[in-house]
Amino acid sequence: MKDVLHEYYDHSDDELRAFLQVGTIAVDANVLLSLYRVSQQQRDQIFDVLEKVSARVFVPYQVALEYQRNRLQVVSDQLSAHSSVTELACDKVVATLNDAAAALRKLSAEAEKKIRDVDVKASVVAEFDQTISDLAAVSAAASERTTAKLNELRDQHTTPFKTARSEDPVRARLDAIIAGDHIGKATDRESLKAEAQRRLDRGQPPGTKDKDKSDPTGDGIIWLELMNYAKESERRLLFVTDDQKADWYRTKIRGESLGPLVELRAEMTAETGQPYHQTTLDGFLRLANRFLSASVPEATIETIRNQRVVTDEADPNIVNVIDVRFVVSEEGAVRPLVLYTPIGRSDSRQSAARNWRLLPNVATLERSGIRIGDWADFNPLLPDPHSFVPLIESRDGSERPVVVPDSCPVCGTILMNLFLEHVDEPDLICPNEQCDAQRPTRNWKLHKPRSDQQDRVMFRWNGNSPVDLDD
Repeated sequence: MKDVLHEYYDHSDDELRAFLQVGTIAVDANVLLSLYRVSQQQRDQIFDVLEKVSARVFVPYQVALEYQRNRLQVVSDQLSAHSSVTELACDKVVATLNDAAAALRKLSAEAEKKIRDVDVKASVVAEFDQTISDLAAVSAAASERTTAKLNELRDQHTTPFKTARSEDPVRARLDAIIAGDHIGKATDRESLKAEAQRRLDRGQPPGTKDKDKSDPTGDGIIWLELMNYAKESERRLLFVTDDQKADWYRTKIRGESLGPLVELRAEMTAETGQPYHQTTLDGFLRLANRFLSASVPEATIETIRNQRVVTDEADPNIVNVIDVRFVVSEEGAVRPLVLYTPIGRSDSRQSAARNWRLLPNVATLERSGIRIGDWADFNPLLPDPHSFVPLIESRDGSERPVVVPDSCPVCGTILMNLFLEHVDEPDLICPNEQCDAQRPTRNWKLHKPRSDQQDRVMFRWNGNSPVDLDD
């Protein structure tokens, strides 16, 4: 039976050894981009392994193209993430110490009321004032120390944007490996794209989980390039990819990955006569330690593993942000409505409308850093903007920035930045008091920006959630 249905059998150690020692090592764009998400020391350890097998490395043209298109965005995302952590940490330190200073002022005021002796009162107040002054100095020093330490960590784990633009050391090192026959050819792009589209139309993986992307053919093109190369080189092929979607990997059972789709293994063997295997970057490094005498520390492998988004249906906190729209309240405030779907759920418009989070204002949305298409860690119990935390390590370049309207989606009036009562920061407000959304019926209008600006969907407010009137 194994001879006929070999794709259902795990590779033996001898077969895995052959993949590592004599096979082609093909690398995906998400693996190349992950080099920007680790420290310099960890990056060197990964490069040491890639350089060990450099004679057998292959990068499809589509992979190289996706890497070039997305690398600067990944660099920017990493810098932004570190800046956000620094800002949040410093804010927390300062806020905690400010709370302590406020408590001391309150105690000082209470003591001042209870003490009758003028000299004693003055001494007590002076002591409190000195303590508060000392605390302010501690607060400033703590904030400075925290900022310096976090900036040091940022410098160790990121590439300056200016450096990445002009003389990116990561790209330079990759260029030394990915050259000549080690990169796919730019020819026959149209024919590959057409065949990838035909595969999608038939529902043939990989790429079937990317149908909502602006160009869903990327994975299909990569697969066709891999098969062509395996056939030409007459070598077995190991594909290193951190894409964990179900159009590449078999569905997990009892939390364990069962390896690449059997359809992919069977097709590769049938079309090229060569065995096929795929693994993640951390999996590849573990195999390299076993079969290539590499010495990548476990801490590095764990860091890389933690960078990946494990698309596990059992994890209710990981969601996919499928859209961000804008509603207008009866106060005229324009508020973002984040539509999301949990992993493993349908992302049809009807089901998506029942998975939503209304953010208090546009500023909250901007602080969260969410983009349309992001995978995000979503915790509805956390206050905004921390309820949605974008998993920037999982971005592949298909995500889109949220376009905030500059005019009211209901009446078209130019929006203004105004303060509402009991609100600490300005909202985007429609100043037109005759706007339909501001009538006392508590109707809300939902607007999805489109090129024709006509796709408006009415929602009514039932006290807890917006309900689609089309239901």
